[in-house]
Amino acid sequence: MNSNSYKSILIVDDEEDICMRLKRIFEIHKPGYRVVTAPNAFIAIEQLMKHGFDLVLTDWLMSDMDGLELAGVIRDMSPDTQILLMTGTPTPELSGAIKSLGLNGWVEKPFTPTYILKMVEQTMGSGL
Repeated sequence: MNSNSYKSILIVDDEEDICMRLKRIFEIHKPGYRVVTAPNAFIAIEQLMKHGFDLVLTDWLMSDMDGLELAGVIRDMSPDTQILLMTGTPTPELSGAIKSLGLNGWVEKPFTPTYILKMVEQTMGSGL
């Protein structure tokens, strides 16, 4: 987690438009946040090694390393970082995987700004 007074979020998705849309949502509605995007899990890991993040919002299905694998790496590197998984294809197995990795939940795509902000606020607490 970061030690600064602002909240920091890392958005990981191999679809650039999703990253940019989410970043814009936070810029408009939560301008005090530091939001960083990564187009894949490997760049996300590099960002995590350089900076602490309060929350990682990651896509589940990505081409190089999926979001569940990335979540396992994040748990090893930064156990206090909150993690939300994004998916357009929720499955019954997903719930079990989320629990076993200690993730904070999942966000179903497509999402509205109101929905994503609500999920992030629930995950990170009312201090947002």
